Amino acid sequence: MQSDTKSFILRIWVESEADENNPSTWRGVVEQVGSTKRLYFQDLGNAFKFVQEQTGIRIRTDSNRSWLRSTMEWISNASHIHRHQ
Repeated sequence: MQSDTKSFILRIWVESEADENNPSTWRGVVEQVGSTKRLYFQDLGNAFKFVQEQTGIRIRTDSNRSWLRSTMEWISNASHIHRHQ
């Protein structure tokens, strides 16, 4: 693995099932491989914020775009930046 490569493990799970009065409760953890850095979260956006903080790469988001689309653009931009370094 290259020294400028950072790897992360993302785990998500359902903590409580949905019923007619309440939606499912999802939880998760994101860990940076090879370090003790990790973040437990209830909002997936916080996981991406953690990755941004660890890599220095920013994901541009606005209210008109989904987090998935923003993330895919972030991955594409990060790949482009890496290829030209």
